[in-house]
Amino acid sequence: MIRSFPNDIISNYFNDIRNLLYKADGRNEIPPEDLFDFNVVNSIKKRVGKYTNNNSSILVLPEYSQTDIKNINLLDFDLAKGINYYNKNFIDLPLEITQKTVNIEIAFYFYLYSVIGRNNPKDSALSYLIISDYHAMQPSEFLYMMIVKKFETMVGNYQNCIKSAILHFQFDKKTKEKIILQHLISFYSDILRADDKQLSVFASVQLSKQVADVYSNILIEFLTLKLNALSPETDKYYVVAPEDKEAVRKVNKKTIYELPDNFSLTTLGVKSQALDIRQTAALFYYLRKHHATIEYTDSSYSKLVHYLSGHSAENLRKRSGFGNIIEIFRETRGGVKYSNLKNVKSLLEKIISDIDKEIKE
Repeated sequence: MIRSFPNDIISNYFNDIRNLLYKADGRNEIPPEDLFDFNVVNSIKKRVGKYTNNNSSILVLPEYSQTDIKNINLLDFDLAKGINYYNKNFIDLPLEITQKTVNIEIAFYFYLYSVIGRNNPKDSALSYLIISDYHAMQPSEFLYMMIVKKFETMVGNYQNCIKSAILHFQFDKKTKEKIILQHLISFYSDILRADDKQLSVFASVQLSKQVADVYSNILIEFLTLKLNALSPETDKYYVVAPEDKEAVRKVNKKTIYELPDNFSLTTLGVKSQALDIRQTAALFYYLRKHHATIEYTDSSYSKLVHYLSGHSAENLRKRSGFGNIIEIFRETRGGVKYSNLKNVKSLLEKIISDIDKEIKE
């Protein structure tokens, strides 16, 4: 476990996250100066039962009690599988984008992360004490602790993160680390510019946009430090410029366009027939991802897709479209898994078939 952050910029960002979480938790006290003091509560000596605060917007979902968690087998939850899944996502860089939410949600099985020796009778009692202590923590402290631990694990498994990025961006395995880092920095910079998206720090935890943005900045700073380690002294990259340098980012950014202010939509009353709104969003997501279109913001892009498909621009931007694209990819409809993606694939196969005919002729 690290006992300090890579630089003061990252330390300040973590301090900002803690203050935001305290505010979301309805707490007025000042957080400890030590950023690694998580105020873990001994539930037996100091508190009985779960910490509650009606003013808190941090939610633990579903609302399982301490007793429920201890008797996890009664919940038909595979503890070993759950921890393995959590570990895997805990190590990987968080590359998913999800719809923003006002509340901060903590899935209950995050409390199980520190359960050790479930099949070892000597450790089982100690394991349940750890669950009780974490479950009795104030939600803001627990979530802050888990975000710090996620960063620690990412730092300690940096090469695994690079491998995850190679898979995500579909790079060749021989792609230089410098190129991968530049793409990651661009990726997180895009998230910061999106009004209706957020970084999903954990697979099952939704963070408010403010907290998510600060964590995005932490990742950008960390990745920039790694990039600097690969760059010569005369060609350094930076996020926050030193006082003697111009405040210009040297890391290349994509140019993202907005439609002109006087751009207006016309209600046509017709819709394209091949794909419904969710399938249309999936198709145009991939067209944009593979640079077949100009890089517009989600709002502008939704308006353009509206003109082409007839589907509502507002719905394309939010729940039924780009703001919920990961769930749209995974959706099961009519008993068919990944139904939306399969319909898009079917349409593209028809198009490819027509192209093949033209090529042969």
